[in-house]
Amino acid sequence: MESPALIESLVEMGLDAKAAALYLSLLGKNRMGVAELARESGIKRATCYEYMDQLLQKGFVIRVPIGKRTYYAAV
Repeated sequence: MESPALIESLVEMGLDAKAAALYLSLLGKNRMGVAELARESGIKRATCYEYMDQLLQKGFVIRVPIGKRTYYAAV
């Protein structure tokens, strides 16, 4: 589980708590798909898409298309 202090810092920067949890899950990895992010963070997969879009718009993550799959990486 991610540190509540780190999540709070990201919330102060304008992220939702769930978006912050997803971002922290991505930080330690090279890249992850949404299903893997959902398993690791405990957030439902459908909800992950909404928050990944928020992270994309704010510049915290990038999309990494590989073949037919889309992965995300922390910036």
